Order: sequence, then C-alpha cells, then structure tokens
Amino acid sequence: MSGTDPARVPIRGWLHIEVVHPDPDAAAKFLCDKLGGEIVERELSATVRALAVGVGCVHVRVTGVVFQLVRPIEGLEPWYSVLKQQGPCVHNVTFNVDGLEDARQVLEAAGAVKVAEMDMPLGGLSETEVNRVYVMDARQQAGIRIEMADVPRWVGGQAP
Repeated sequence: MSGTDPARVPIRGWLHIEVVHPDPDAAAKFLCDKLGGEIVERELSATVRALAVGVGCVHVRVTGVVFQLVRPIEGLEPWYSVLKQQGPCVHNVTFNVDGLEDARQVLEAAGAVKVAEMDMPLGGLSETEVNRVYVMDARQQAGIRIEMADVPRWVGGQAP
C-alpha cells in the first residue's frame, strides 16, 4: 500500500452486489424484464456454479450496477445460513482491492470480523490459478458485509 493511507482499504473498483436467492434465474429474469438488466459475466457465473452441485449463479447488470445472484447449498457458509434465516436478500457488496491482506487488516482494526475465506478459480482474470476472497462482517460499523478480492484484471461487469 505504498503511498496510500494505511488506515483505509485501497479499493481498485466496485465489482457487484451479491444476493442470495433460491432461484437466481427467476431473479435475473425479473431484473432484466422489469429493470432493463442484461446478463453479463457468463463465464464467471459458470465458475461459481462449478464450485459444487446445486450452486446457482447469474450476473445481471442494471444501469451500471452488477448483481451477483447466488443460490448457495448447505455448507456454503455464511451464504446458506443467511438465505435460510432471512430469505432472499443482499448478502454482501464486493470490491476489488489493491492488497488483500492489508485490506483485511484495515477492516479488522476497525472492528469488522472475517466470516469467510475461500480460494476462487478466476481464470483469465487472475495471474494465478486461484484468488483468495474474504468476506468481512461490517454490519455493526456500516450495515453491510464486505467481500473483497485482489484481481487487477477484473472490472465490474466486464469479466468474461
């Protein structure tokens, strides 16, 4: 984070609003039909679906904002529990950060709690085979969960 404020997450860009939903295809149809959305990032959606049998995923862009609609399966936490306990809802907002570990430390120092950590295969978006992703619970601080990854080639809504 050279030359940046060490007390601030170095955000490279906005990626998506992540929604848990039992039927991502129906939710995508609603966003497309009623709000003029368009299906985007099809390969990325397929990568998420390939994580496990039963996982669903569709990315829809509405006026520049991308929604990642996810049907989690049992064991995919905290997504599955959130869907079971709260029904369809926003699970998190996702940012592309410059320096994932530094970003995690900044949020933890401010009281956010890491609630998920995973390695995602992001194909051509990544310089490595997989990228680490963190979900931080900052609901007490800001009312949201924050998902973040360090993926320099990913511009929200423009992934394959």
